[in-house]
Amino acid sequence: MSNFSLQPFFSIVIPSYNRSSVLPRCLDSIISQDFTDYNVIVVDDGSTDDTVRVLSNRYGSNIDILECTQNLGVCAARSIGTRKAEGCWILSLDSDWELLPGALSALNRVASTVKSKVGIIGSNLITDKGEILPYNPLPEHEFGYLDYLTWLNRACNSPTDWLVCRRKELFDTNSWPQDRRLEFQFHLRNAKKWLQVGMPNVLAISHTDCMNRISNDITAEALEKKIKMSLDQATMFREVLEEFGDDLQHYAPNVYHMSLIEAGKYTCLAGKRRDGLKFLSQALVGKLFNPYLLGCIILGAIGGKPMAKIINNKTLRSIWHYLVKKGAAQ
Repeated sequence: MSNFSLQPFFSIVIPSYNRSSVLPRCLDSIISQDFTDYNVIVVDDGSTDDTVRVLSNRYGSNIDILECTQNLGVCAARSIGTRKAEGCWILSLDSDWELLPGALSALNRVASTVKSKVGIIGSNLITDKGEILPYNPLPEHEFGYLDYLTWLNRACNSPTDWLVCRRKELFDTNSWPQDRRLEFQFHLRNAKKWLQVGMPNVLAISHTDCMNRISNDITAEALEKKIKMSLDQATMFREVLEEFGDDLQHYAPNVYHMSLIEAGKYTCLAGKRRDGLKFLSQALVGKLFNPYLLGCIILGAIGGKPMAKIINNKTLRSIWHYLVKKGAAQ
């Protein structure tokens, strides 16, 4: 399956939770690549299904499987896999993604020629519904921190998923989050330290058929996870505002405003209603009629658990997503 050199060119890290039915699609798309200098690390994030058995039977020693004894969250699982990775470049894949033919060759051609200061290479995705991600195209050249903030400001609150590989040395100074926060702060820190290169190619498919995707899952387990995640997310957005607030206000005001809202929302979800409403009040300045912000204030005033239940309700959540889109446009 792979060229077992002392240091493969790519280490492909895939976190997974209860995805035994879709992981083979992802792994088979890797195995069929014409570029073979890689190794694969699947991090089973405390799954309760038969993920380990299915993968062991089907792929044997051709992949490394790291088992977590409990569910840690997607970024913490990525961190475990990344620490074990030995490749020159580390490619992060979601378990419901699928590489298109020639994807690794295309990434290799760019990664082999970029400057040593380039730590991040990204390309586009296509969803199984035919949408190209990210909606706001990446700069098709080498770009730095301020260019990234400008791009992020235009893309604010629209899908920004992209296929990304990172130089191994990047993780010497900035690891994936170790808790349940998502990767917004991680991306900003990387952008401040490393140059990035965007590719116009569409190199992977993002599938939407998993019922336990965060956007699909309305189970009681999903609700409990969202409540657990909210405290870490609230902490992350507070840290982002402290660490990057001045830069965001100047170069990415839309992102700054949305960070205030998210800090408030997640702080309310974490049960700290008074502190959360303070952030939301700051976000009101000049944005009195932002529907997403007003929705967060109303729900935040209700309290954390009721707020989480409303957001997790299938019907009400479609209204919530509509408010998010309307708010992003203002």
